[in-house]
Amino acid sequence: MKNKLMLKKLAAFLLSSAVIVITSAISGISAFAAGIEVNSAEAMQSAVDSAGTDAATLTLTADITASSSIIIGEGQNITIDLSGFTLGRNLSSPEAKGSVIIVEGGSLTVKDSSQEHKGVITGGASDFGGGISCLKKQTIPSSLTLSGVTFKDNKAGSGGAVYADSGCTVTVSGCTFEGNSAEKGGAICLWDETLLEARYCRFTDNRTEEDGGAVYVEDAPADNKAILFESCVFRGNRADRDGGALFICDDGVALSNTEITKNSAKKRGGAAFVDSRYGITVRGLVIIKDNTCDDNKSMANLTLENGTFAEAKIMNAGLYRGSHIAIGTTASSGKTYLSNSDFSKYQTRYFTADEGKLEFSKYLVRYSLLTTSASIFGNGNLEVIICFGILSLVTIILIVVRKKKMSADAGKGGEEDDQD
Repeated sequence: MKNKLMLKKLAAFLLSSAVIVITSAISGISAFAAGIEVNSAEAMQSAVDSAGTDAATLTLTADITASSSIIIGEGQNITIDLSGFTLGRNLSSPEAKGSVIIVEGGSLTVKDSSQEHKGVITGGASDFGGGISCLKKQTIPSSLTLSGVTFKDNKAGSGGAVYADSGCTVTVSGCTFEGNSAEKGGAICLWDETLLEARYCRFTDNRTEEDGGAVYVEDAPADNKAILFESCVFRGNRADRDGGALFICDDGVALSNTEITKNSAKKRGGAAFVDSRYGITVRGLVIIKDNTCDDNKSMANLTLENGTFAEAKIMNAGLYRGSHIAIGTTASSGKTYLSNSDFSKYQTRYFTADEGKLEFSKYLVRYSLLTTSASIFGNGNLEVIICFGILSLVTIILIVVRKKKMSADAGKGGEEDDQD
């Protein structure tokens, strides 16, 4: 009897212990899923470290100024909700690991759930990415998602607000980049097969000592994908060399329903500069005008480089009525040629020359300064044009046949009247 009683007590004890352990585990998971409230940089880093590879959401309850970077490590999946507060550092000049946040082989989402979207990342100053540096860890690229966040007054050697390289993926929606500065890419710098999609973003008053007042792109798109700016505004950005708003040194950059106005550069491309080996795709309602270039008025807006062996290209994915794209080249011929094999005759009216004469050629001009080709939004307009042409031809034939038949019927009717 005593043995049975002891066994029953032991079983009860083990059962209660198991319940406690399971409850604790569930509570821990629920805490991470529901969000961990943090009010200091130390609390943030501790929560990130404790999460391990489990998904965790950190919600700010106060403004936080960090003395060192918040590190998101390999395999981690962290969400930071600024919730209307400021997360930053207080650095005056770029230094190694001076970023507000560094992502190394992990996944980071930064959002602002407050109704006013007052959440700000500021005060970072680093060699790479003053606000956020998105890096590859050995063979594992990082991913970064930004929503409703403002990046303000960050500094860097490359990418004042955000730097990403080595196959990282960056998705940005409804964000503002204001007053950031760098040597390359005042707001964003992208290198080495990095992908970016930016929608409904504003880039204002960012500055670079060299190229890309707002955004610098080099060797970025991979796997035939695009760096896309959709429904974005670039205004008041400045490059002390080339590309007041955009510096493009790779294929795959696309502008859709985007405005680039009142930006400036010292040497070339007050709005944007495209390297001679590459091109830029335009779609929807695109406005590129009223930008300035200190050294050369003929390169005030979208400037396409005329190289020794190649010329920069502009590719059409379907421009809408009301578009206005002012263009120029680095050549000194005084003429800018545009092959309109990829643009309809109606669409050519959307282009103006910064200076000199703008000419359109039905066929590719051998020494053209601006050419067009298929778009990254598909395989180009060729199939659509062919189908449309065939349908148009069939329609014309049917109309001609119908008119001939009506004329013949009218003639027979006239003969019958004469006989009567």
